[in-house]
Amino acid sequence: MQLRSGHFEFIGKHTTMEDVTVILENIPSENYNYFAIFDGHCGSDASQYAGKHIHELFKKHFMNSQDSDVLEALDQAVQEVNQDLTKKWKNQGCVVGIVVISNDN
Repeated sequence: MQLRSGHFEFIGKHTTMEDVTVILENIPSENYNYFAIFDGHCGSDASQYAGKHIHELFKKHFMNSQDSDVLEALDQAVQEVNQDLTKKWKNQGCVVGIVVISNDN
């Protein structure tokens, strides 16, 4: 299945962009598409960190999984990044929305 996608970002009342959008093909593996929006709170460090690392860990956990469980691998990645975020930034955070689409029939 051929997908076309795009995104639009708007800062709103903030002076800096605190949100991150990630759109990737072949994550966690071939025939998948990964879409994520990270809504930063009180700064952009946490959303940038999560936006950079969740898909990498998702792929790692998916590939290491015996049964290639997408939801389990994604949950592990989010939990791992959440632990890092709470240690690194006490006054920042982010909310994430993730969609993974499989091209398999």
